[in-house]
Amino acid sequence: MQSAAFRFLEVSAAHRVPPNDFDTTVWITDPDIEFRRATILDEHNDNVIVGFRDENGHFEKRTIPKSEIKLPSISYFVEDMCNLSELNDASVLEAVRSRYKAQLIHTYSGLFCLVVNPWRNIPIYTKEIMEAYMRTIDKNCNLPPHVYAIAQSAYDGLLSGSNQSILITGESGAGKTVNTKRIIEYLGAVSEYRGEFGISNSIDKRLTAAGIVIEAFANASTIHNSNSSRLGKFIRIDYGDDMMMKGAQIQTYLLEKSRVVKQNNDDRNFHIFYQLLSDGFDKNLRYSFGLGQRANAYKFLNQGGKVTDPEIDDAQGAADTLHAMDIIKFTKHEIEEIFEVVAACILLGEVKFSERTGLDITYVDGAKGQLILLHCIMQLFCVLLHYYCYF
Repeated sequence: MQSAAFRFLEVSAAHRVPPNDFDTTVWITDPDIEFRRATILDEHNDNVIVGFRDENGHFEKRTIPKSEIKLPSISYFVEDMCNLSELNDASVLEAVRSRYKAQLIHTYSGLFCLVVNPWRNIPIYTKEIMEAYMRTIDKNCNLPPHVYAIAQSAYDGLLSGSNQSILITGESGAGKTVNTKRIIEYLGAVSEYRGEFGISNSIDKRLTAAGIVIEAFANASTIHNSNSSRLGKFIRIDYGDDMMMKGAQIQTYLLEKSRVVKQNNDDRNFHIFYQLLSDGFDKNLRYSFGLGQRANAYKFLNQGGKVTDPEIDDAQGAADTLHAMDIIKFTKHEIEEIFEVVAACILLGEVKFSERTGLDITYVDGAKGQLILLHCIMQLFCVLLHYYCYF
């Protein structure tokens, strides 16, 4: 690979050199950092004496059983962890850490590709790199670990006539949403690369747009992640005999519906609520829904004490969501009805209930609350009536 961008994918010459202290270095368990490098100083029967410097630079000795030490690998810059000379927990963790420090965020582990979120932009998703992986079609060519390679492997499997599955998993903030986008982006591009440009482009763009809409309605800012998916997704992409995209389906499950009415500290509600109240949404239309205040004024949006997130531009998010809805052919009337329901959810949080003395019943407290509730009921009734008649 010749491009400067590939330096973020390939191991440098300096990292291919084995360490000088390989013969005397071992891994020992440590309650604070899991595993620590140590040097063997002496051996006595079934025990070894090891020495190491702690985080403060102080030299420390320990006597531990030989059975507890773990041997190091010759190199931790292997592209596939199956090729570690010593395959143990310590070596696996050190391989991931060493590669990450060298800005190599992708590492294979057999059939899996481990991706560590760099929390910054690295230029490894360019058109040039994408085309490099596309050129491996039907060729026995090995390129560095990358999510594009996983997508290409799945596409190669389709060429042989077999259905393919890609599982993307990880904890919150690991990068599942972004890597899903990268794979869809690649699969759309590789279809065009093999066929006539523009044929699959429409499906690719609509699938990406659908993902943007789902993010708006099902992602939220949490204490750990500014764009946390609060649901699971199963995406099915259909190909024809010509290996071009013909259609796609997105099935969602396990949506965290409770977030609409209750958020934990330092959490926000779903993005869509804040987008509706941002400058990116038509102010007059928002007022017609009964929303005249900012997000911090509404109970269902301010419980977590976090109505803004420095990493999220709600106005731009609103523009992106509306544009995506246009791409997937929502009509103007349908979009307005959807946001009427979103507005009704916000307003329902402003309704207060009280109990009548001596009676086991509750009622809506105050004329304002009654008007809000009536307004919400009418909004929801009109939307439901439209779809009941339509279908």
